[in-house]
Amino acid sequence: MKKNPSPLAWHAVALGIFLVISLIYCSPLLEGKKMITPGDTMQHQGMSHEKVTYESTSDEAILWTNSMFGGMPTYLIGAPQPPWLLKTLNRIFLLYGKIRPLSFILLYLVGFYITIIAFGVRPQLSIAGAIAFAFSSYFFVIITAGHASKAIAIGYMPPIIGGVYLAFRGKILPGMVLSGLFLA
Repeated sequence: MKKNPSPLAWHAVALGIFLVISLIYCSPLLEGKKMITPGDTMQHQGMSHEKVTYESTSDEAILWTNSMFGGMPTYLIGAPQPPWLLKTLNRIFLLYGKIRPLSFILLYLVGFYITIIAFGVRPQLSIAGAIAFAFSSYFFVIITAGHASKAIAIGYMPPIIGGVYLAFRGKILPGMVLSGLFLA
């Protein structure tokens, strides 16, 4: 009699597949090559310089900057830091920000996989669906443009939707935990 692998085994296989795919796609990073610094990233550094400088010399957060567009709120260029637990979880999800864009691709894959599993799809199909989602062309356009926060938001959105779906289906605690974790 043939025994099917457990769901936990399938999740481990999925994680392994996602890691291998991400490493293959980002193989130049493993050879020591670096991604060209995107123009939007350099512009952000210039626009947030006033905020960073002020906050490094003061204990209070600056809420307005005059350095861009004739003045604007600073939450648009640098939000206040979250509590240490959420900051640590975010760093883990993004592999401590050391290997971009690999961390973004892995986040896309794992986030969408979690969502499809929450919808009750078999792990084998969930793996294929996550790969199709992660390799959408627009996601790579925003990575090369330097829109890191947008890439992170896209990676976090599917698990939030999956958590809300679980909650509406009567699995309130898992749904609340899943959506709350990725929403935070």
